[in-house]
Amino acid sequence: MLNQQLFDDVNNGPYKVLFATTEDAARAALGVYEARLRDYDHRLATRRYLSGDQLTDSDVRLFCTLASFDQTYVTGFPIDLRDKALRVHDLPNLWAYMRDLFTTPGFVDERDTEALGITPRPDGSYLGGFGDPVLASDDPDRLARWQAPAGREGLHGSSETSGPGGAGSWTLWNFAY
Repeated sequence: MLNQQLFDDVNNGPYKVLFATTEDAARAALGVYEARLRDYDHRLATRRYLSGDQLTDSDVRLFCTLASFDQTYVTGFPIDLRDKALRVHDLPNLWAYMRDLFTTPGFVDERDTEALGITPRPDGSYLGGFGDPVLASDDPDRLARWQAPAGREGLHGSSETSGPGGAGSWTLWNFAY
């Protein structure tokens, strides 16, 4: 169920905005996308990963879309939506989660960081939105922002008992009739 939600609302969310045929449709699609990000930000306040203390396929799916959102997808949004769009770094738990995944050994490699526009290409420019180059001198601290400590090591959580989509308090499940 989580992967279907991710696919519909997050992975396809930016495309729904980009390819909307009316401004109202673009606003509606952006609203759904941002609501889902807020939901995940709330969920990640109590869990290290989306499903608790285990890294899953859902985490990989979410990371792939969000890692490139600020650098690529949002740059193609209509101007009036682009400047108002919620960014990953605006949501503290989601942003810390992204940095946690980014610094997980083996999660991303040098080619990934270049393709995501996080590290400069050999010519010194970053890959920008839709392939447009961005001079590294215009944004020299991209990698440093991603490498900042996330402080999520102590979070564990449980898919059954914490955060939205969970089953509520453990004491409710442990109640003896």
